[in-house]
Amino acid sequence: MKITQQQIDNANKKLLNGFELDVYYCLIHHEKTAVKSIQISDNEYVFLRLEFYPEYENLNGYKKKTGNFFPCCHISKEIKSNGFYTSYGLGKVIKLSDAQPKKTFSTLQKLSENIDIDKMIAIAKNEPSCLEDSKFLI
Repeated sequence: MKITQQQIDNANKKLLNGFELDVYYCLIHHEKTAVKSIQISDNEYVFLRLEFYPEYENLNGYKKKTGNFFPCCHISKEIKSNGFYTSYGLGKVIKLSDAQPKKTFSTLQKLSENIDIDKMIAIAKNEPSCLEDSKFLI
């Protein structure tokens, strides 16, 4: 997959709240996602990724993909030490809207406007005020 600087600029123009196209992920996985990095202390960062996760249905105790996808925000808290980032755990995934049949980057661009950055940071920090949000985790 090739991507030009103009395509990157066009994608970033429609992303809001400081999100940017993850060019590396796009080139490696052939899928557009949006990312944002937020420094919360000298060596702690919260990373947000807007991406799609598959929808599953329960079929007699087994999970089966439906073919639809949820737009989600993956939240991870990482610590920088000696130039490397370390994350403890898998992070959290928040479903942003209902499942849809296609993964469209324009959906992620529209949803980037409504991301509550302070709430996502609080979820990353496991603050007690966000315990109710665990209901929405995938």
